[in-house]
Amino acid sequence: DVEIELPLSDVWVFENPKLNVTSQLNQITELIDINLDALTEKLGRGNSKLRGFLKLPTKAADEHLKKQAKSRVDSMMELAEIGGIAYLEQGEEFMELNKDYSTASKEEMEFLKSQLYHAHGINEKLFTCDYTEEQYRAYYSSVMKLYQRVFSEEINRKYFTKTARTQGNKLLVFFDMADMISFKDLVEGGFKSKYAGLMNSNEFRETYLGLPGYEGGEVFETNLNAVRIEPSESN
Repeated sequence: DVEIELPLSDVWVFENPKLNVTSQLNQITELIDINLDALTEKLGRGNSKLRGFLKLPTKAADEHLKKQAKSRVDSMMELAEIGGIAYLEQGEEFMELNKDYSTASKEEMEFLKSQLYHAHGINEKLFTCDYTEEQYRAYYSSVMKLYQRVFSEEINRKYFTKTARTQGNKLLVFFDMADMISFKDLVEGGFKSKYAGLMNSNEFRETYLGLPGYEGGEVFETNLNAVRIEPSESN
């Protein structure tokens, strides 16, 4: 092993924001790791499935019967690869099972998938890109936003001196959530913002649509049902 010492100022340190939570749940994660190791070992040997029984017309001893059965199954599979059809010899019977029996069960495979997704803070919908807008927003808020904060803190630590940081200097990181919403929600939000007096038409066009303003679009509007509430009426 080679050890290299570097000054802290030359090193970028990104702390996993979930590290403290993981250490608190160390016993649980250790148990999960044991189960994953056992499942991985099963898959490493090949996830074999028992789909049926082949009855052979013989009373041979166990070891000889195993060899004979393996030879017949290999022969049947070889024929099936050609045209999808195999045959039974005289005296042979095949009984198909209605339920699969495998070295790795469906529940174990689902457990493995869920742990892999959980390790990356995603679910199956995100992995297959079949997610909804709400699911992606939740993923950003619970996972991406944490890492964004860690990166911004480390960049500020490297870019500004301690004195500059004490004086309030910092690099602001902004992520435009409008990039994540659908056009329908964008238009609906713009409509409500406009008639609530939060922005005018030109501001909405330039900020969210990248379109130039138009003459008269700088006027703030509200709907005719809006009424002024006097301070005495709001108490």
